[in-house]
Amino acid sequence: MTNPTLVSGLRPTDLHSAYALPNTTSVSATQTIAIVDAYNDPAAEADLATYDAQVGLPECTTANGCFRRVNQNGKASPLPSTNGNWAQEISLDVQMAHAICNDCHIILIEANSSNFSDLESAVQRAVTMGATEISNSYGGPEEPSVLGDTAYQHPGIVVTASSGDHGYLDWTEGGSAPLFPASSPDVVAVGGTALTHTGGAWTSTAWSETGGGCSSFFNAPSWQTATSTWAATGCGSNRLSADVSAVGDPATGVAVYDSTPDGQGDPTGWTVFGGTSVSSPIVASEFALAGGAQGASQPAATLYAHLGDNSALYDVTSGSNGSCSGATACAAAPGLDGPTGVGSPIGLGAFSVAAIPAPANTVPPTISGVTTDGHPLSAAAGTWTNSPSSFTYQWEVCDNGGASCVSIGSASAATYSLQSTDVDHTIRVTVTATNAAGSAAATSAATAVVATTPTLTPTVVNTAPVGTGSPANPATNAGGSTDATALATTVLAQGPPPWSGTIRLASLFASVSSGKASVKLRCQGHVCHGVLTLRNHSGRKAVIYGSVTYSFKRSAHAVAKVDLTKAGGALLTRHRSATVWMVITVSGHGATTARVVLYR
Repeated sequence: MTNPTLVSGLRPTDLHSAYALPNTTSVSATQTIAIVDAYNDPAAEADLATYDAQVGLPECTTANGCFRRVNQNGKASPLPSTNGNWAQEISLDVQMAHAICNDCHIILIEANSSNFSDLESAVQRAVTMGATEISNSYGGPEEPSVLGDTAYQHPGIVVTASSGDHGYLDWTEGGSAPLFPASSPDVVAVGGTALTHTGGAWTSTAWSETGGGCSSFFNAPSWQTATSTWAATGCGSNRLSADVSAVGDPATGVAVYDSTPDGQGDPTGWTVFGGTSVSSPIVASEFALAGGAQGASQPAATLYAHLGDNSALYDVTSGSNGSCSGATACAAAPGLDGPTGVGSPIGLGAFSVAAIPAPANTVPPTISGVTTDGHPLSAAAGTWTNSPSSFTYQWEVCDNGGASCVSIGSASAATYSLQSTDVDHTIRVTVTATNAAGSAAATSAATAVVATTPTLTPTVVNTAPVGTGSPANPATNAGGSTDATALATTVLAQGPPPWSGTIRLASLFASVSSGKASVKLRCQGHVCHGVLTLRNHSGRKAVIYGSVTYSFKRSAHAVAKVDLTKAGGALLTRHRSATVWMVITVSGHGATTARVVLYR
């Protein structure tokens, strides 16, 4: 059944009114919006013509050079097989791009299938064909393999991606992760809102099923962590999706014309569509109206630089898309939030790079770590305004008063390992923040004077024995004290590292006369290795926790633990399981202590 009558969804005039957009600009005709979708919609151009005629838009056709359709190899033929469901997506994406930017060029790139390998090939093709904006209205659950994915890394090109239509972390579909590619910091992740017109004013709230959330694999970019409300998101150091938002709620959706049957018997013709499939091409086309990335390597950072400017961004502050323990990763709130990002752009000010000044430092960089040779120091970049897109670091060695500082060769990472040549000197770091408008530098305070790492002399303290034990005789594996203090002392009283020795824990479980467990400790230099081995009554051997390693050089207070895990408990279930911890504590710079604690 075909519905020939225009339905009640939002028209281009509504979208332009709600978002205060012009139909064209002085630069929009130079922009090319690539729409990446799967399979073929044979009626894509014809349906666009029907849409344009009905809503009063200028024609966008192959003949006038506005519209072009290719396969993922950039060829006009052969096109992929037809798929009715994807044809609806294609009609929606193409028509929204033309609705927002009336004179932008549109390239429809149809991937061979909905497999990510084909869709990503289509994205790469869009880049080679000169697209200035690329809209991706699809996604899949974030997986570890995304960390090696470079298909969406195109600095200087606006790449938008839908955040999804199944709520926070895709929870309505039983998911537990945000969608990729929206979760990638290389794209502009676009969330969905409910857009309503009441009493002569447009208002937006977070759509309850818009996607997004905290990434499990990508670090948050600097333009996110620099926002004043970042801590409230609950994402810690992880990337948050979305970055920005536009209408997506089907209840306040857009009118679209599609004539390709979907194979499910659903009507063709005029339909109201929603989802972040609407949101992504809208934002991509808004960027196009403004002239694209305008030289910014990371276009998303441009949006963040305008956060708090109510003339450029509509701050969506109500609505949620799930439950996340009170964090704003799933609830709209003033400033940055997960469902709607920085909000919905009003006009084109939020896309302007020229209006963004260079970064300015408000809280200087800081250095953390133990100032003794061989230990690592870590730099925190401090707090900056104007959304830096990158940070660089330069470590410097100074005199013991923090003056007369000199750059340290190639020490340009966020961490620096102190050298013996740094002893009796202080260290500082200079951080340079950069965005599209320029760079600025700020320097930390100097550290305390670097000291020589002291010799560690272990002693035994605070022993809490449970059960019995005896130090092993390397030859006979027998003899020694049953007292845990003496047990620890046998191994630890050998003085500074390297240490070596074997601790035998016999009759660890009172009810198991024939069960045996042993802990072997070997320390050479500053590194200890521990292996907990358990024997059941039949003499079968099971390694419960292998190769426990700890470097004493890395901290002034260190704990190495060997734990009888669930595997050990399962092995002794028929008898009585218990837990064994061997804890070695190293603290201070002079008087160092060590402790062995045995727990049931």
